[in-house]
Amino acid sequence: MDMNGVAVRRIAVVDDHELYRKGIIGALAGWVVPHTVLEACNGLDYEAQCRETGHLHVALVELRMPQRDGFDTMRW
Repeated sequence: MDMNGVAVRRIAVVDDHELYRKGIIGALAGWVVPHTVLEACNGLDYEAQCRETGHLHVALVELRMPQRDGFDTMRW
């Protein structure tokens, strides 16, 4: 929650293609629900950032990525 007591949704966008990540993040910019977005380029990056930022409400994850694919990322 922010200072005004409004619930802020925490969203992750995990994709190895920067253009896709930016497109999804851009689409979310018009969403009226207060939110923050964690952006990660692969599953290992996502895991490291989750350790720093904590709980997320929604994760949009590409299934085929280098270093750790979406299937293993979601199992984690």
